Amino acid sequence: MADTATQNESAEHVIQIRRCACVVKGGRRFSFAALVVVGDRNGKVGWCYGKAPEVPQAVEKAVKQAERSMVRVNVSQGDTGTTVPHEIRGRFGAAKVL
Repeated sequence: MADTATQNESAEHVIQIRRCACVVKGGRRFSFAALVVVGDRNGKVGWCYGKAPEVPQAVEKAVKQAERSMVRVNVSQGDTGTTVPHEIRGRFGAAKVL
């Protein structure tokens, strides 16, 4: 289900799938957590975790919730050729990156 388009032209991407174990009397009971990012490729993006006993159900829950919690992100659409409309500075140890 990674990077597919749905009927409302949104793209979804599965970032991570985790297996969670709950120890019960008969052994271990497994469930899965999926981190999914959804976007419309036009400046709106949402992300969410979904938990379920099976992986496809966890991804489906995460996609549904992520589509509800979409927010607008500024994306430059000009001659700059970049997708971030502002300057970003980073530091790692003594190094500085612009």
